[in-house]
Formats: sequence, C-alpha cells, structure tokens
Amino acid sequence: QLIVADQGNDRLLLCDPTTTDDCTEAAGVSGAGSSSILSGPRGLRYDIGYTCTRPTTGGYNFGSVEEVLNPGYAFGFKATGITCFSGYKTADAGVSATACTSQGPYTVAGCTVMSCTRPVADLYDFRSATENLQIPFFQVRGVACVAGYAPGDGGIQATACTEPNPYTITGCVPIICTRPTAEGYDFSSVAETLDVPNFAATGIVCGSGFTGTASSAPCSSAGPYIVSGCAPSVCTRPSEAGYDFTGVTEDLQVPTFSVSGLACLTGYTTNSPAATVCEITSAYKVTGCDPIMCTHPNFAGYDFSAVTGSLALPTFGATGVACSAGYEAFGAGPTAEVCAAAGPYSVTGCAMIICTRPTGA
Repeated sequence: QLIVADQGNDRLLLCDPTTTDDCTEAAGVSGAGSSSILSGPRGLRYDIGYTCTRPTTGGYNFGSVEEVLNPGYAFGFKATGITCFSGYKTADAGVSATACTSQGPYTVAGCTVMSCTRPVADLYDFRSATENLQIPFFQVRGVACVAGYAPGDGGIQATACTEPNPYTITGCVPIICTRPTAEGYDFSSVAETLDVPNFAATGIVCGSGFTGTASSAPCSSAGPYIVSGCAPSVCTRPSEAGYDFTGVTEDLQVPTFSVSGLACLTGYTTNSPAATVCEITSAYKVTGCDPIMCTHPNFAGYDFSAVTGSLALPTFGATGVACSAGYEAFGAGPTAEVCAAAGPYSVTGCAMIICTRPTGA
C-alpha cells in the first residue's frame, strides 16, 4: 500500500500500488499532516512500510498523546504526551515509548502500579479478608468487626490509598447494650456503662421473692445485657399436725406461690384452711385447722381434780379420773373416753355405793 501526498488539498491518500486511481483519504493514517509528506510534490508516492499500533498496556494514559507511527519510513516514529493513570507511579525519567520493529504495538515504559498496605486497626478482624491492594484494582472484602463492635448503618468501608500507604477502613462502632427487664432483678441502685468495650453494671440485687447473687455480662449484639444469679425462692410443705395434703395442688415458687385443695384431718376443725407464702426459702404457713377440744364432764360420782393429759381430740389422753366419795370403782375402774365432737368426754367405771339393810337381831 502506498501513501500519496495531495498537497493542494492538504491531505494524504492511501492508494493501491498498481494504480493511482484507487485511492482513499488517509484520515487517521499515521503520518497524516506531516510536513515531510506535505512538502513533497503533489501526487508523489511514498512506501510507508510497516506501521506501529498503540499499545493497550494498563496504567498508561494516551489521552494527550501525539503519535507518528511509521518507523519504517523517513517521517518515522513519535509518541509523546503519554502519562500514567492514577494509581501508577511515574518513573523519575518519565514515560518513554519505543518504536515497534515490525507490524504491531510500540512499547511503553515508566508507569509502575502502586499498592496500598493493610492498616493496623484494632477494631477490625482481617482473618477472613480477601484483598487486592493494587490501587487501580483496589478491593477489600470479608473484613469483620472485633468482639464488642458491630458495623454501623453504612457497613464496613475500605478506601484505597492514593500513594503507597495503608488503606483506610471505617464502619465498626461500639455495640450499645440496653437494660434488661428480667424478672427477679432489682435495678433501682444500678450504675451502668452500656457500650460493650467498657461495659459495667454494678449494684444489681435480687428482687423480692428471689434469692442468689446477681451478676451481669455484656450483650453480644445490640439489645439487653445479660443478668444471672437470681432464682425464685422456693417454699417447702409444712409438717404441722392437723392438715391433710392428700388432694393439694402447689406452686411453691415464691413469686407465683399458690396452694389449693388443703383440708383438715379428722379431729380438727374445718374452718377453711389456708396457706401463706414463706418469706424466705422455708416452709409455707398454714392456718385454719385447730384440734377439736374435749371438756371435762360434770358427771356425779367422778372426781376430776387430779386429771392430767391432753384433751385435744386427735391426741386425747385424760388420766387421773377418780371416783367421788360415795362411789366405788367397778370393772376397769374410772376411765375417760374421747369425745366425738367438741364437748365433754365420757367417763365410766364409778358406781354409787348402795347400802343394804342389816340382818342383825
């Protein structure tokens, strides 16, 4: 292929070497506008030989380049104005271009990619991070926050450096706990620091109906901190005589205490027996079942002045009953028998002495 100067029209033509008629305008052809071409006689043919092409090497900015890309001909090779893109360092000698030696791209040199380094950032966990630290291709993924911190609204953001330095990372903020509403804990005297890295909660005690030693621990994510150590106080069943627990239903935890189905045993009053919660871990209180009490009878012939023993129906044991003057014992002698309901107990064994008519002369 030939390049032909059309000096009168200030242009170059590309022509078939076998004819001067088959020509097309060489717009964009390397060498167009060269004074060495245009100063030649009109229609003079030039053999342009091979032509270099622009390289696609990364990091080089050809936006302001001036090129003459026919090193095989007199108007030769030139590529000036090449610069380095952002993220690449320009050599002290600047950017250079070297002509190709056969058809193909010319060679450029002088731009070296720059890389960031990983920052020292105490709030960030890089153990699962994947990083491309070259500035033009910078990418960081998989960074997490250390314990006590969590990503803020914008998440974790890594920003490339502009020259070889640590990149910037932001986004981890302290986790803030809130006060819990756990039953059984009294926070009335608590002193709190609620950000997890500096967490403290002192002065917590167990609430009414709970026992133990209260302790606290920070939350692992935004929300209530953890309290532990307080358990419901638990009552035990009492052993008072007179109460029938056979049909009882019990919830013995102090905060929810309830007892139903309590009854009185035989020999005790039946005045609506009731249960009252204990104040500490101990037996709950029962009331309403009192022993039925017998009384001393007022039967003639019996002397109760020396009687001893229980007059309560369940434990009845009156002893010491004697026969009054004029009465004598019979059988087993004077004996006391328990009453069937509140009232006098029964006595037997004393009979009136009966005199008989004498038979003397």
